Amino acid sequence: PAAAVEAAAIASGEPGTTARTAPLPVQAPNASGQVLETLRPEECLRTRALEDNNTGTFTHCAHWLLKGSCHHGAACKFVHAALPSELARAAVATRAKRRPDGGASKSKITATLDHRTQDAPAPGPSAPEPPKPVGE
Repeated sequence: PAAAVEAAAIASGEPGTTARTAPLPVQAPNASGQVLETLRPEECLRTRALEDNNTGTFTHCAHWLLKGSCHHGAACKFVHAALPSELARAAVATRAKRRPDGGASKSKITATLDHRTQDAPAPGPSAPEPPKPVGE
């Protein structure tokens, strides 16, 4: 649903519709303090980051950069660049590769189910065929 809202915003010309006019210094996700790139407000989809941010520090949305979607949509507190740069995508991909799990994030439930499936005993032999009638 959030992706549909953003798609509708793009179609209606709403990306970048904000009171902000100054360039936005944007940092990579989870890398505070270092500006990765500077974006113009019209290069970004409308998110809460553009509306509510009074600190002057903006951060790219990792979900948006990695997946091209974000379940928060316009309510996301991070920047959704309309056309993410290779620099931004590389920064988030490099960070994901440094994670011990290779960047894959799983919920505890999914991880538990995977673990149970791996530890489950192999299925036994199938049921024997019923005996054939005598005389055939």
